[in-house]
Amino acid sequence: MYLSKDELLIGRKIIDQVKEKTKKEKTLVIQPFGRGMQHLDGAFVDNTGRSIEFKDFKAIIKKIQKHNYAVISMAEMGFDFSDEKFDTDVAMPEQLNLRVWAAVIRYATHFLGCDSVGQHLAYTMETPSTIVTGPTFPINISYPECEYFNIVDLGLHDRQYDPIRIMPDETTSRHNESLMSMTPEIHDYVIDRILGKPLEDTDEE
Repeated sequence: MYLSKDELLIGRKIIDQVKEKTKKEKTLVIQPFGRGMQHLDGAFVDNTGRSIEFKDFKAIIKKIQKHNYAVISMAEMGFDFSDEKFDTDVAMPEQLNLRVWAAVIRYATHFLGCDSVGQHLAYTMETPSTIVTGPTFPINISYPECEYFNIVDLGLHDRQYDPIRIMPDETTSRHNESLMSMTPEIHDYVIDRILGKPLEDTDEE
């Protein structure tokens, strides 16, 4: 992907403005949701199971902010975080096209995402990334052999193959949709991957 000077300038400006406002040295772009996410009756629901759960999204924000990271949310919707005890506000840029998002990701310190478009932009921009997967196989949808990608495969030991492009399988889909739920220990594991801490155990969560 070749970005124009204007796109690069906008991306850099967004990063600089977020760092200036939050007084943080590093920036993390998080894309928590895939295209299957819906906002229903005040709750966020993804029947495909590919998205990071909202409770985990908030928990990771709180923890990573303590490591001098400003957080930029890459989502099609805004969030009301007024009741959350975050160190600083979460940046939520609006109406950015994918090319400008690519520029933002290029200048970010790190990218955290799920099985969605942001990870492909991060791969193209060569931005260090942590990708959380569950129902889908990393070899099919991400870049597990990429040296600047960390894959946190939550479905490694319990995932069932779901032929969603061939025919629906409701039983398998219902089984897989819970795989993205995280514990506090998994939150810490994700944070360690963002911070670049060495793996003590190559058998991921």
